[in-house]
This record gives sequence, C-alpha cells and structure tokens, in this order.
Amino acid sequence: MPTSSIHANLMVIDDVGTLICGSPHSGKSELTLMLLDRGHRLVADDAVELQNKNGVLIGHCPAAIYGFMQIDFVGVINIEKIYGQQALLTQHTIEIVIHLTQNKKNMVLKQPLTPLKSHREFLRVILPQFELPNTPEKSVALLTETLVHNYKLKKFGYDVYQDFLSRTAECNKND
Repeated sequence: MPTSSIHANLMVIDDVGTLICGSPHSGKSELTLMLLDRGHRLVADDAVELQNKNGVLIGHCPAAIYGFMQIDFVGVINIEKIYGQQALLTQHTIEIVIHLTQNKKNMVLKQPLTPLKSHREFLRVILPQFELPNTPEKSVALLTETLVHNYKLKKFGYDVYQDFLSRTAECNKND
C-alpha cells in the first residue's frame, strides 16, 4: 500500500474528510481551531500520513503528535483536554482539499458564481481543491463549511450552479 506524508491538517467537517493545506503560517492551525470550536473533528495537525487504499485516500496522524496542536502565539494544546475525546478521530477518508492563501491579489474569480477550484493528486488519488484567501476580513471557517456543504450536495446529485443558472434563465425568459 503506497504511503506518504504531507504538511497539512486533516479535519472531518460534517463527515467529509477535509485536508487543509497552505504555506507555513498561512493559518491552517487557526482555521482548524475555529472548526474544532464549531464542533468538527480533528484527525491531524501539521503532519498527515496518507495511504491509498484501493483508490481511496486515507489520512491519519503520526502517533507522537496525535491529539495535540501547535498554534502560533499560543503554543501546544491538548485537544482532548479542551474539547473532549469526541473531537478526535484516529483516521478518516479524505475527499476534498482546502488550500489557504494569504495573497488575495493573485486570486482572481474568473467565474464569480463558482468557487476557485482545481484538482490535486496524492498517491494517484485526484481530489477537488478549493482556494480560499485567509485574510482578516474573511470568515474562513464559515467559507470552509459552506464549500464542504456544497461539495456534499453536489456529491448527492444537486448542482447549485446549474440550479441557479436555470432559475435565472427562466426568470429572464418571463421578463
């Protein structure tokens, strides 16, 4: 079974394994802490060990750092002591990637009705990747949850973009 390790965080947001990536000090741990505070679950902070199990990407935390987070200006925290054992998972499938950026000048929404989406490959598994600017004026935790909710809806057959286009086309036709 092929394995790899990546500098990232792995959260489970409404049962969707969400890999949070970005350059060092891009806000990955702060976003993770916000998501924990909103009731989501942590698999790994800072280091995620990846496995390809029959075409499904699985992530887990190295044993030495399981249950701990390191946060700039705070230090190391113990997730179980703060949020309880229910806030932790030992492993989870990974379905989507959130890539945090701090330079929003380089981010141009070519299509403002859809998110900035690309794809990222890990161990021969291709995942959708969403770009999010992590700036003080953005509620990046809320944006992350919303991207995950829209991803789940699309996974189960509902495409909000197509629904929106067909409704607006219908309204324009009736005008």
